[in-house]
Amino acid sequence: MTIEFKAAVFRTPHEPMSIETVSIPSTPPPGDVLVRMRASGLCHSDLHVIVGEWEVPTPMILGHEGAGVVERVGPAVRGVRPGDHVVLTFASCGRCDLCLAGGPSYCDQFAPLNSAGVLGPGDDTLSGPDGRIGGSFFGQSSFAT
Repeated sequence: MTIEFKAAVFRTPHEPMSIETVSIPSTPPPGDVLVRMRASGLCHSDLHVIVGEWEVPTPMILGHEGAGVVERVGPAVRGVRPGDHVVLTFASCGRCDLCLAGGPSYCDQFAPLNSAGVLGPGDDTLSGPDGRIGGSFFGQSSFAT
């Protein structure tokens, strides 16, 4: 079963993003949290992608300054539950030496976790009418409902 939502989808540098209907599985993967977005900021990092200075796989849902309310959690998630109000942040592995030393923003896996457009190998989590859409931009892809 899937959940449909609206998202601003980035497809091509220097072109407007389009508002599209996207679907996601109704049950999050084990370590993921599904959040109903209430707010998202536009950061210069998003603009780097929009103007073509940083490349990401396309199509992609950008946005990484999000806040919202937890809707559902994967079975391995601890510390948040449905109904919690949250501020989102970037992804980090939590296992490398830098993460373990308290520096997740310097994570060895920062680039692939935050700009590859996938949650992990073989991920096809987000999809639209034309197929797969990349997500997890800076761990969240907050330009969505």
